[in-house]
Amino acid sequence: MEEIKIKREAYFKRLDELREKERAATNADELKKIAGQIRYVERKIHRTNFPPERRDYTVKVKLVFEGEVTVYTTSKKEALESVKNNFGAVLGNVQRSTPEIINWDIPVHPQKIVK
Repeated sequence: MEEIKIKREAYFKRLDELREKERAATNADELKKIAGQIRYVERKIHRTNFPPERRDYTVKVKLVFEGEVTVYTTSKKEALESVKNNFGAVLGNVQRSTPEIINWDIPVHPQKIVK
């Protein structure tokens, strides 16, 4: 693969050199000769089946875990606050920081949303 990349770069480098020469050319014969060389290199690039050039893409992903938590408290409001402040997960490792949270039922496979 490295050889193909070097060959591709060499063709494009040569094409850039020829275009520079074309801009600096002074007479018609010289322009005609350079234009022929440019066409030759462009055909070589076109005929050589280079794999498409790859690059990095950033894709936004949202992983949503949805489930239920059982909390031993005196009110719904207190239960909500306890879960909000004392319960969470870090990539599948469910953690609690209070003994009030006694059980949870959350699947290990999240819903995946790709944007």
